[in-house]
Formats: sequence, structure tokens, C-alpha cells
Amino acid sequence: SKYWDLSPYLGLGCGAHSYFGGKRFAFVRDLDAYITGVSGNGALLAEADDVPFYARAGEYLMLGLRTAKGVAESVFSSRFGADFAPYERQLARFLPSGHVTTDGDSWRLTPKGFLVSNQIIGAVLDAECGVI
Repeated sequence: SKYWDLSPYLGLGCGAHSYFGGKRFAFVRDLDAYITGVSGNGALLAEADDVPFYARAGEYLMLGLRTAKGVAESVFSSRFGADFAPYERQLARFLPSGHVTTDGDSWRLTPKGFLVSNQIIGAVLDAECGVI
């Protein structure tokens, strides 16, 4: 669940993924290479990337809209210091068709919306160009 709400998480073991300290990383998948890496005689990480702040905002939207909880304007604004209005405009386009619902602050996909979630999320993420 930490993955879904963008909290730091630490995965341990062969092939495990983590997000910690603003970095996303993964341990090697090969068991022998992992054991060698743990013993200090080889590379332990298969990949490691800094995650830009703006990318986390997009991940919040993408992952949040894939949950029943959805996304909240207040959380987005306080967490990322960005205006939610461009995203709200995109989400509002899907209200009349019944794909999206809102209570004023939170936006979530309806069961009908989950069936076409990739298209809706793509439209919402298109709004982020130049916003953050």
C-alpha cells in the first residue's frame, strides 16, 4: 500500500524494488549475483534513479486514480504546491458520461470509469505539461 500512496518503502531480497530518500532502486534479479553483491564482491543494484519532484506529482495522479480512494485536490496542492485546476478540468470532462465522480475535493473513477481508466488517466496526465 505504500507504493500506491507514494510513501517510502524498502524491498529486500533478490529482485526487490524500493523507493526511499527520493530514489527508486531495484536489486539484481539473479540469485547468485545477489548473494555476491550482499557479500560485497559485486553489484547489488540492477538500477537506481532519482525521481524528479514533478514525476512524483504525475505518479500521485496515475496511482491514485487506479484506487477506489481516488485523488484529492487538497492533498495534491499541499504535497506538490501546484495548482490542481488543470487536472480538475480534465477530470470534469468525464463527469457527464458517468466515468468520474467527485465530492468537491476528491475525484475517483466510477466502476464504468475503471473500464477505460488508461484513457482517462492519460487525458489527466496530458494536463500536466507546463503546470509543475
